[in-house]
Amino acid sequence: MTMRIKRIICIAILLCLVIFQSVTANAEPEQMIIRHQRVINATVRIEVAGKPKGTGFVVANDLIVTNYHVVQDISSNAQGGLSAKIAQKVTVRLSDGAVLSAIPLRGSERSQLLKYIGKDYVLLKVNEVNLRPLQLGELGNALPGSSIYIAGYPFGVDQPIVTKGMLTTKWEAPGNLGIGDSRKVAWLDVSMNAGNSGGPVILIGDAPEKDHVIGIATFNLNPFAKRAGELATFARQTRERGTVSIMGINIVAFAELVGNALRENSLGVGGCVAIEYVKEDLK
Repeated sequence: MTMRIKRIICIAILLCLVIFQSVTANAEPEQMIIRHQRVINATVRIEVAGKPKGTGFVVANDLIVTNYHVVQDISSNAQGGLSAKIAQKVTVRLSDGAVLSAIPLRGSERSQLLKYIGKDYVLLKVNEVNLRPLQLGELGNALPGSSIYIAGYPFGVDQPIVTKGMLTTKWEAPGNLGIGDSRKVAWLDVSMNAGNSGGPVILIGDAPEKDHVIGIATFNLNPFAKRAGELATFARQTRERGTVSIMGINIVAFAELVGNALRENSLGVGGCVAIEYVKEDLK
């Protein structure tokens, strides 16, 4: 093989690489647009008594999943303890603005309710059979470092918001509210705020049609959470001492205002619970 032929082959290979990289670079934004539209169409805002409480997503043509804590109703019982149940008047608002009434699937069964509470999810049935569900995968098959994206209604906004990030760590955490043995969860390096709870956590595949939901966005950990709790404790102690105002400032009201702001704003990492629990109920 002459030197000239070798040069021609090298140039041809370089041209192919340039063309391939150009095509790949152009394809990625287009694929993310497809992903964005699909997840938007399948993501809903969960409302209780007409007020936004979190996010949900379609897992069957008439079923929505969200976190249990999004629709929970905790009240004091006659024995002085706390009673947990699913709130009444739960509705889901679709991305096109349509509002559907929702009822918990098998939520009246004690064993199912305990599972909902412990794993922190709930299946809601709606009177609609034309919804397009997202494909469900398994958190157990997802590797740390994998790219993910989520969708939701942070702060109760009217428009669903999609953000992209990475799955960082998987482990088992105690059951929600101390119920159940444990639950499979994962940390996510992604933008999550109050209102994202119940939204889909989707593992990015080789193509949009190979994307799978691996979890339900469930909790946040941020550097202000502990301080917010300390602020609320200080406010309660101040009230118990009979002191409400310091230098003309209502310290209790101030603590509640700042504490709520700190708790609701995510500046740290988010977490999700495994989608496997939902898949078990869909069998």
